Amino acid sequence: MDAVFYNGVSARPIDAQVSLHDEKQQLLIEVDGETPILIEFSDISITHSEKGLIVLSFGKNPNRVIEVKDESFRTHYLKVNHSGKKGITYFKLLNAGWKVHVLLALLIIGFCFGTYFYFIPYIVESAVTLLPRSFDKKVGDLAFEQAIAGEEIDSAASITMNEYLKEMMPDEYKNYHLNVVKSDELNAFALPNGEIVIYTKMLRHIKTDDELSGLLSHEISHVTNRHSMRLLCKSLSGYLLLSVMLNDVNGLMTIILDNAHNLQQLSFSRHYEEEADLSGLKMLEHYKINPKGMIDLFEILQKENTINVPGFLSTHPVTSDRISYIKQHISKHPYTFTPHPELMTLLNKAKTQLSK
Repeated sequence: MDAVFYNGVSARPIDAQVSLHDEKQQLLIEVDGETPILIEFSDISITHSEKGLIVLSFGKNPNRVIEVKDESFRTHYLKVNHSGKKGITYFKLLNAGWKVHVLLALLIIGFCFGTYFYFIPYIVESAVTLLPRSFDKKVGDLAFEQAIAGEEIDSAASITMNEYLKEMMPDEYKNYHLNVVKSDELNAFALPNGEIVIYTKMLRHIKTDDELSGLLSHEISHVTNRHSMRLLCKSLSGYLLLSVMLNDVNGLMTIILDNAHNLQQLSFSRHYEEEADLSGLKMLEHYKINPKGMIDLFEILQKENTINVPGFLSTHPVTSDRISYIKQHISKHPYTFTPHPELMTLLNKAKTQLSK
């Protein structure tokens, strides 16, 4: 079969003859006046393939090329080559038609979409463990300034609530500070620096100290599990990844700090809520507080959800499934709890102060 041969030494095309040894899986190249060249199919790569033309290359130093303009040869070579069809898949895809090309394009787009919106956020979220806890305080301080800007803090009720916190969890209360904010919004949230904000409407909705302890244990668990930091980094994953790729540590910190004001507005995932609920229940068990208070509070909030109350319900959605697994956990992990009349006294005191 007539062919054009490039020997890798000269750019000049050389007339040649090629033949295929099907059983031996070899290609024979013959050039007048030169020693025949026998190449294994497995050492050959397809440089180009289209109807009526196939270009094969082999060798490295030098790289040699054989060009055959014959459709029967091209078809036969693709059919009998069983050992080393290098490049064949590419050319099959190249000539597969527009439907296959559209499908491949959609798969590539889907892969890019999944990587950007799922895989990268997961990696960045996991990387929060590499950030020191001192950074949580910086982010929380900025977020707290933004959260209470223009808000009125009930100083008397806040002092009483911090006494409540000290009485509720004497081992850990120093890591947290409770702020009662005057508002008709049903809301409460905790920031990474340990600042807890509870709105007066939420405090008025709470009837027992067990309910308040359930709420505080849940919010504190969000802090200890770094949910806000993980969620913030996840939402900023694209920017953070770019900073990491550019080795721009200052830029990384700046991006997070610049978005700290969004912390109290981020909605926790179902996984985060469950983790906070279960961690909160463990805290209640540690301090011998009745865990049923958490259920009672969430059932009250679930009723409020029917009238679309903003605030806590938008960032901490309460569902029947959520209440159900809390009940199941309590039934599977019973413990002896004790009354805490001093907590109820402090709650009543704070609620009385609200009316002033």
